[in-house]
Amino acid sequence: DIRLYGIDLFSDFASVADSTGTYTANDYASIMEHLIKRWDIENVAGLSGEGAAAQEYLMKQPARIRRLAEFAAAKAKKKEPVNESFSWIFGRKVTV
Repeated sequence: DIRLYGIDLFSDFASVADSTGTYTANDYASIMEHLIKRWDIENVAGLSGEGAAAQEYLMKQPARIRRLAEFAAAKAKKKEPVNESFSWIFGRKVTV
């Protein structure tokens, strides 16, 4: 599994943020759970069929993201850490 760093800024940022614990998929799931609860998405009524389908889809996303995070963490444990430097953090080396 060869990974080319420096090719996709978003993927590189996500890898660095996740590996340093700055912002993880679990954080994203927690934010979604908070907003879904705050906006009371579960109890929004009078939706069209398409709206109800979107509501159902949205309600499932935090659990789905947490499962994907667990899968990614298990996969990451199996790979050797790599030190890479990125221009957007002034060439600082980061283990990803």
